[in-house]
Amino acid sequence: MTRQRSSYHRRGGTIVELIAAAAILAVVTAAVGRAAVAQKRQSLRMAREAAALAELPNLMEELQRRPWRELTADAAPPEVDRRVETLLPECQVGVEIKATETGPTGKRLRVSLSWLTDAGAARQERSLVAWVYTQPAGSTEPSETTSPDGGQP
Repeated sequence: MTRQRSSYHRRGGTIVELIAAAAILAVVTAAVGRAAVAQKRQSLRMAREAAALAELPNLMEELQRRPWRELTADAAPPEVDRRVETLLPECQVGVEIKATETGPTGKRLRVSLSWLTDAGAARQERSLVAWVYTQPAGSTEPSETTSPDGGQP
């Protein structure tokens, strides 16, 4: 008599396979989670940058509307819009006013916005520079020239 071998067909998986699948799933989930967090942080950084760059011209315009005699080195900085202030953590406005030493009578105005980064240790800063010149007698408004981040007009 010949002995017939019964073939055993395995169904399902072993515990080792199950643990390996769970480990792979955990690694993939962690990678996707980190990517999502990094994307959210980048999006927030870009929103803050856009808000600061949109607010700087408003601050400069407010400063330029002041009378000539109020444009001094100790001039109070203009106020930031409340919506921008809530978006930029610990937002600070800086104003620097210097009289031109050569050429026509004028003043160099620099307005800067700075805020804390995500980590809270470093500060981001953006600035806008404009030159305001006095007009000859008979003119009512000072002339203005504006350029971002301190460049020449």
